[in-house]
Amino acid sequence: MGSSGTATLRVCDRVVSSYTTSIKDLRFARQQFNRRLTHQGPETRQSTEALVCGLVSTSRDVEWQLKRLEEADNEATNVTKELKQYSPPRSINVTTWTKPDAKSIVNALSPLVENLWTPAIFHFAGHGISSARNPFASAIYLYDDRLDVSLLLRARVWRVALVLAYLSACSTGTSTAGASDESVNIMTGFLTVGFMNVIGTLWEVDDTLSCGIATQFYSHWVEQKLEPKLVAYGLQVAVAEVAVDNGISPEKWACYVHTGV
Repeated sequence: MGSSGTATLRVCDRVVSSYTTSIKDLRFARQQFNRRLTHQGPETRQSTEALVCGLVSTSRDVEWQLKRLEEADNEATNVTKELKQYSPPRSINVTTWTKPDAKSIVNALSPLVENLWTPAIFHFAGHGISSARNPFASAIYLYDDRLDVSLLLRARVWRVALVLAYLSACSTGTSTAGASDESVNIMTGFLTVGFMNVIGTLWEVDDTLSCGIATQFYSHWVEQKLEPKLVAYGLQVAVAEVAVDNGISPEKWACYVHTGV
């Protein structure tokens, strides 16, 4: 049976898709996560913190030629609500930022003292950009600056196993064909700093559809007790239920991808 209850079986009903830039990157992500999760130190564990950022507009929209994303705030609200439904064995502490900046996010991923929290789940709803000329300049737009790959790689996460970075923005997984560093984009940047799973997009997306897919994804993932190895499956289910089953054309939903374990 298809996810809509019909007898027609489709590829998305039989196969869970996940992308990796290389076997080396995939092995690295698994090793990093397992090392942190199984470490005997008291601070090396799977965090129960989540950071949710919904950016409707930036302080530099005119300069960057960005449009307002009215659904970004709704998406952040919905994601926060779904994560707060999770209870066993521990609840998720959700922090919401409406005007995030790059330095604060990098600092959150690089705790220097024991009392600083590190989010195991990072959700961003806003604008993204890929750079064909310089892939390390691929970024997500924050309130007054950009978090690009070069800056993100300065993050140093030693103590906490990072579970998911969900980048609900345009072109976060776009690569430059033929370039020596074609596997570099903001999605692979988050994978490199230690996130076990990263969700992003391959081209421009509709913010209303993105809101629906993100909401459905977290609803399903919470039902699965936030199991790290079911993130790709959760995205598959969300895309099918929100877009495929409602007859939305593939160019609108095929861009949502998972990378990691």
